[in-house]
Amino acid sequence: MPTKQKPFTKILIANRGEIAVRAIRTCREMDIKVSVIYARADAHSLAVRLADEAYFVESTTEHGAYLDQEQITELALVHKCQAIYPGYGFLAENSDFAKLCENKGIVFIGPHSQALAQLGDKVEAKRLAKEVGIPLVPGEAKEIKKASEAKTIAAQIGYPIVIKASGGGGGRGIKIVDDEKLLSKKLSQASKEAKMAFSNPSVYIEKY
Repeated sequence: MPTKQKPFTKILIANRGEIAVRAIRTCREMDIKVSVIYARADAHSLAVRLADEAYFVESTTEHGAYLDQEQITELALVHKCQAIYPGYGFLAENSDFAKLCENKGIVFIGPHSQALAQLGDKVEAKRLAKEVGIPLVPGEAKEIKKASEAKTIAAQIGYPIVIKASGGGGGRGIKIVDDEKLLSKKLSQASKEAKMAFSNPSVYIEKY
């Protein structure tokens, strides 16, 4: 019986915590060498200790290390990692990052950049779904930048509403609003949280 060929001999995990640890353990089972990136705060994390190799990414913020597309892809090339696994959150749904990997000859373990461009961005995904007649939760398939826009949409669909990050998931950049009093504050909070988690402050509104 022929031996099954491994898909890769070495991959880079561009994530942290439990997500990275699970990926490392899976790579061990598949006999694939695994490396991780880490921010200063994660220098002594379990993922760093378990990985075959760990590369420090300089950043002014704790999350920034896991969002630095150029540093991450350059580390993959320098250390001869054939693929990058983004896990979920951070750059996992970022079409620009997937495209950058493709352009540099690195396999992005996830959807193709074109698919992410259409579906990784929630606003674009809702717009596409609407075009083909898929039923949607009431709301607007558009980025909300001003509190006045949010108030208009909320008045149309009725409270409670939920503000969501356009560029990612995992529970980040989500705020439930029960009435207009806290709408402006929560819109700002959701946008800031989305920018910190996904490098994308874009948010949209749906009925909750």
